[in-house]
Amino acid sequence: MFTQAIRDNAALNKATWGSQVATLDRNLIKYNVYKNKPGMFGFQMDSKFISAYSGYIWTFPHLYDAYTHAMVVVGYDDSKNAYLCLNSWGTDWATAGRIWVDYDFFEQNVTSACTYFGQ
Repeated sequence: MFTQAIRDNAALNKATWGSQVATLDRNLIKYNVYKNKPGMFGFQMDSKFISAYSGYIWTFPHLYDAYTHAMVVVGYDDSKNAYLCLNSWGTDWATAGRIWVDYDFFEQNVTSACTYFGQ
């Protein structure tokens, strides 16, 4: 049960979303990241995602063991052909709590039609 103090604190710390970007629009996703506007998205994770290690680039789904999850796009690297995404599982997972997600894989496997970027 949430107390009134928890609700009051949450009201002061909520996100205000600025825009929706189609998952296929690489240039606009990169532009938002460049402008320090992280983008939230939903996707189907699998056992390869769960056991990601430092430097891993997620490129192939194993959807026979998929679970719905969400992350935030916080960077990109064209030399890796991938977005850098922040997960909520702490810094002991993957690359200090982040994982590289291949651009093509991202476009094919994000379950939300849009990525939502903050203002």
